[in-house]
Amino acid sequence: MEAKEILEEIAEREEFIVIGRGVSRFDALDKALGRARFTADYVERDALVVKVVRSSLPHALIKGINIDEALKIPGVVAVLTARDIPGENQIGYALPDQPLLNDVKVHYVGDPIALVCAVDEEAAFKGVEAVEVDYEELQAVYTLDDALSEDAPRIHGGEDNIAVTTRVRKGDIEEGFSKAEAIVEDTYETPYQEHMYIEPEAAYAIPEGHSKVTVIGTMQSPFLVREKVAGILGWSLNQVRVIQALTGGAFGGKDDMGPLVCAKAALAAVKLGRPAALIFDRDESAAYSVKRYPARIRYRSGADAEGRMTAVEVDITVDCGAYANRAPFWLWRMTAHAAGPYEVEAVHVDGRA
Repeated sequence: MEAKEILEEIAEREEFIVIGRGVSRFDALDKALGRARFTADYVERDALVVKVVRSSLPHALIKGINIDEALKIPGVVAVLTARDIPGENQIGYALPDQPLLNDVKVHYVGDPIALVCAVDEEAAFKGVEAVEVDYEELQAVYTLDDALSEDAPRIHGGEDNIAVTTRVRKGDIEEGFSKAEAIVEDTYETPYQEHMYIEPEAAYAIPEGHSKVTVIGTMQSPFLVREKVAGILGWSLNQVRVIQALTGGAFGGKDDMGPLVCAKAALAAVKLGRPAALIFDRDESAAYSVKRYPARIRYRSGADAEGRMTAVEVDITVDCGAYANRAPFWLWRMTAHAAGPYEVEAVHVDGRA
């Protein structure tokens, strides 16, 4: 049976028709009555509170991290840095460019440097303020034009600040535009977009016997979370159990943030042998979560007298910020969808992030 016939058959089945019907959500009653349990609802009273020490500079070398004063604060149990990571200090997704905890260089205001683990939030916050970081400030890059300029500082080394490129060539672009009765050309810029999910980022990790850990978190990709947590701990995948709690909104943002938060909580729990929770407040979520990337897109489109597209030429530049994160996948989607749903004989697309 051909794919088209299979789809047609499915579309005719009564049980698959939902348009025009009332659909009951199985979890609606629990949520309405407050019985639904999100990540923070699983945290036990004796769990350690984890807070992140973050960079105060956008681009700098780390010359030293002094945790002595933080450890003197009553209630502070430990301050973990990159040297405490038993596995690989790498949490990058598409590219291996993002340490979980930075000990060499920071790349944005808010880049994680250390984890303060304490018996309560008050002690944890005091511990964060007491950690001293010695920096050698470097030139920062704030805009797309600055990042692409020939004399821009190389944020991650290499020849330039481009993480990934895309390219599409289909047909003769000049011939396509020669057939066009109308040509529209303009440059469009899209801003950052904050996901602003109702539930901030959260993870709760419980050590389970010998060299095992359970992580409960708000996320979108539990298998990716397991992979990244195992990598940070230097463990096999079967030593990490991940439970995705009810997720109070995500919209793509927790695909990035899930592994970042869960790995920090898991590291604290395993190193200290105690349950540990890392829960962002709203300010922290808005300031330091991954955003929908801003972009500058130049479009040149041609259409004939009957309204058919004859050529599309697109140049895309995505600002992925300090690290690549999911930008390579996002850029790929922009590239693949550049001509929209139309069949166009001539298409040229160039992209970079």
